[in-house]
Amino acid sequence: MKITIKVKKYDAILMCLDRHGEFDIHFSEDELRQLEKAELEYLAEIDGKTINFPPTKEGLLQALKGKAEEKERDKEIAQELFRRFLAEGEDPVMKSNCRYVIRNILEHQPESRRKLLSKEQMAKYQKELSRREKIAAELNKKCAERERAEEELTKKLRAERERAKEERAKKEREEMEAWIAAHGSDHLRICIQEEIGCTKIYLKERMQTEFLPSAMLYSDVCGYFEDFKDPPPEATTALKLAREKWPEKELKLAFLDTSDNDYHAEECDLLQDRICKSRHVIRHDFLGTDIILEISDILEY
Repeated sequence: MKITIKVKKYDAILMCLDRHGEFDIHFSEDELRQLEKAELEYLAEIDGKTINFPPTKEGLLQALKGKAEEKERDKEIAQELFRRFLAEGEDPVMKSNCRYVIRNILEHQPESRRKLLSKEQMAKYQKELSRREKIAAELNKKCAERERAEEELTKKLRAERERAKEERAKKEREEMEAWIAAHGSDHLRICIQEEIGCTKIYLKERMQTEFLPSAMLYSDVCGYFEDFKDPPPEATTALKLAREKWPEKELKLAFLDTSDNDYHAEECDLLQDRICKSRHVIRHDFLGTDIILEISDILEY
């Protein structure tokens, strides 16, 4: 038997050969009888092809030995993948990886690689794969139904929130107009009549009527609320007096920190009437916005 192989000029130089091109290698009948079927198939496969190993009988036999070892190793790997794919209790991620590799062998590898699994194993694999695909389809259907139900519920909740928001805004507007009609200044009443935005004016007038004339909106005061401890005695005394004066209100002590000069200096330049120092104050959530009552004003009230 004669095998013809080709060697490129560059490869011939690397192999220290005296020429390049086609090489004929002859095998006797005894030599062929010693080769396995897979090795013979490989010889037929490379006949007339370009190779990247020495074009000698020794080099070719070494390549055949390497191919046989590689095939045996591939077979062991394929059998292990198949076992883990069918194993109960195996990690789902590992099962998915095994399925991917097996499918790659069956669908994309050469015929010699596809023979790593027997026909019975391939049939068992396909049956198990079909069963899992059916389960996956059912799960996908259930997931789609759940997503549709969640989407409908989300739309319903969003609509309910919007209705509640509109009703709350309507109620607040009616409450605002009723209070202005009964207690508001002429200035505030004209703003309402002319449909001019006046929420801040309304909040100021109402808090100064229901609390103290010196009460301020948090947005009109320099600084920001900060955690505190060890308040002075006058702060707790003022808190006690305030709760006795307005028992229905949720009043609490707070510390207004104005130590960050970069934060409040520019604002103070714009509004000189702000009290600009760190201090303890009484804090209250009034109609959805924070207001501040000064300790000294409560003690003097």
